[in-house]
Amino acid sequence: MAAKEKGPWKELLTATVEELEDGDVKTQLNRLVTFDNVPLKLKPKKFRNFVRESLALFGERESENAILIEKMWEIFETVVRECKANIT
Repeated sequence: MAAKEKGPWKELLTATVEELEDGDVKTQLNRLVTFDNVPLKLKPKKFRNFVRESLALFGERESENAILIEKMWEIFETVVRECKANIT
């Protein structure tokens, strides 16, 4: 995806995150938006690995972080699908 196409997903994700209750999911999605190299292909494994490594979500809380990453994926996937639907 070209750089100019990355803006809409960030805007939509930011708007979506603003509506979430405060917590880990909101905090980590806000951090995710700051990255320019987030994989936008809808491949859950690639997304999970990127988030886990980029946001340092590993270590002692591995099982809790897996749940957090899954919740992040659900929101991210919805946002990217919506953006792709609006582009085409």
